[in-house]
Amino acid sequence: MAAGYDEIIIPYTRCFLKGTELTENVTLQRYNEANFANHQDIYNDPHAQKLVFNALRRHRPAKPERVS
Repeated sequence: MAAGYDEIIIPYTRCFLKGTELTENVTLQRYNEANFANHQDIYNDPHAQKLVFNALRRHRPAKPERVS
């Protein structure tokens, strides 16, 4: 999961994971343009937390379109 406002990893796409079986790269702003989470506070972002918990419940990548 990445935040388009990341100031640590530039460009933020460099931290994307490879492989699609158990992973999916998600940019928070793709699903919520008003989300300003960055590298340091993504762990505390409610939308990011919902995505993580969705993936953990499913035992596979999260379905961002199902997380509001």
